Amino acid sequence: EDPCFLQIAAEHDHVYVMQYLYKQGWTDGYDVAMMKAIQKDKFNSVEWLLGHFWPGGYETPGWLVSRLISDRGLEMLQFLHSLDPSILNRAKETNRRPSDEPDIDWYRKDNAVYWAARCGKLEILTWAQANFRQEVSTDSLEVAAQHGHLDVLKYLHTNNPEICTGMAMVLAAENNHLDVLQWLHSNRLRESNTKAMQRAAERGHFDIVKWLYENCPESQTAVAMDKALEIGHIDIVYWLQSRFPDYQIGSSNIKGYPVIWAISSMFFEAILYLHVHHRYVFTPKFRK
Repeated sequence: EDPCFLQIAAEHDHVYVMQYLYKQGWTDGYDVAMMKAIQKDKFNSVEWLLGHFWPGGYETPGWLVSRLISDRGLEMLQFLHSLDPSILNRAKETNRRPSDEPDIDWYRKDNAVYWAARCGKLEILTWAQANFRQEVSTDSLEVAAQHGHLDVLKYLHTNNPEICTGMAMVLAAENNHLDVLQWLHSNRLRESNTKAMQRAAERGHFDIVKWLYENCPESQTAVAMDKALEIGHIDIVYWLQSRFPDYQIGSSNIKGYPVIWAISSMFFEAILYLHVHHRYVFTPKFRK
């Protein structure tokens, strides 16, 4: 059995071909066929596939919702919403679908609001929130911050101010979204923490580290030097050293192995930096 046949028929909206393949028992590759049909806005194929297969394994209804939101626009989601729920019972008489009862609200169960926030689809988010009546969680706001979707973030914060958390700032800093970080800082209780600077230093986001140091005193931490050194971001290490001159490099690490970090990462500049500025880390035990 070649799963490509069903996929090719689905992406060209050839329902009659899929029907023929189905009768002949060529049913492998449902998940790929559905993905292709969604990606190419083949509404007839999507409807037919839903009426003949119930996905199992990783190709779950939640997977389907996430794919259609990330790959397509609002029209496909509205189309699914308009379908007769009985479509999922059409193939119940066959033995090609798992024995568990189909869920007529399958597309509502996964959090479409979350996926819309993650993908930056504000139009889909507002529509799903109105039609599915799904609660907006902190996860939705945090994932919008993580992926730099400022328009989505503004909407969620305006309509659900209680869900804004300090973790949103950490995720924005970690992923180098300075505009998101600045907006969050000016529109909440200015709560941040040292994790934001640590994550930014570890990722090498120098501008974020500088901005946090200058604008968020509560995020200042010398531990960021260790995080930057581990990955070899020496420019950040030098800059932080001038702000925390008394910090002993490696103090935040349980094992205290800054030299091992540098050598295992093959960063000569890191080793040179340690040799010039922190010779105490080259202990007799290490030299052996």
